[in-house]
Amino acid sequence: LQTGVGIDGVHFPLMASIIPRWLQDGYPAATVGAVTSGAAGGSAQTPASRRSQKRVVKMIYLVSGVGVPRDQKVTTSDPDGNSTEATARLLEVWLLAHYPGLVVKRLHSRTNVFRYDENITFVKRELLPDIEALR
Repeated sequence: LQTGVGIDGVHFPLMASIIPRWLQDGYPAATVGAVTSGAAGGSAQTPASRRSQKRVVKMIYLVSGVGVPRDQKVTTSDPDGNSTEATARLLEVWLLAHYPGLVVKRLHSRTNVFRYDENITFVKRELLPDIEALR
């Protein structure tokens, strides 16, 4: 007789189909930059392509949040009772286990995800500055 509760398996069907495709499409894994034919017949990079050559890092943001439930008793007993943060943590563990080269960043909004204006505020104050810092 088992006394504890545990998770036997977790399924992320959408992520399981999208992430492999995203990782194989688009930019090459190592560098970005055009290689042109040189005067001696070898390959040489143009000055513009050398400047644009960069290490490509595949990064995914997992944005979670809290919604204010209709039942106010839930809000007072557990403010995070209607949160998607635990799901974002599970997704992060799954992504890093299956795609170790992927960079995963979690951002959690404590504002009401069901309100448009609070979502815009979260994006402007937290998500965009984080993305801009990477550029």
